[in-house]
Amino acid sequence: MWLIVAISFFTIIYFGIRCYLNLFGSSTVKKSAKFKNLQSQLFLALVSQTLIPVILMQIPTTILFLCTFLDADLGEFSGLVTMTVSLFPAIDPIPTMFIVKNYRLANFGFFRTRVIVVAKK
Repeated sequence: MWLIVAISFFTIIYFGIRCYLNLFGSSTVKKSAKFKNLQSQLFLALVSQTLIPVILMQIPTTILFLCTFLDADLGEFSGLVTMTVSLFPAIDPIPTMFIVKNYRLANFGFFRTRVIVVAKK
């Protein structure tokens, strides 16, 4: 189990660093300002979508396994893992909707037009 968790964390860190260096490292290829802006937004969304499963699934599960191996009783807190894992699908897309500018404008525009239509009736 520890090997699976360690490989998972190593994979996240390794490919995160490679992605960052590929996007923001020194490159001979010239990139436009729009491209850099969009890539930085997508990179921030990727980082946040990587941190959410780590916080909601990997860390609580690792603590649960650790306490099981150490024969420590968590009591009512053992149900916390079930709650955090079930929250993951609902919380995971939220950073992308708020970090990426086009998605953010579309979301706020959707709610703005709905409020205006309701107010006119």
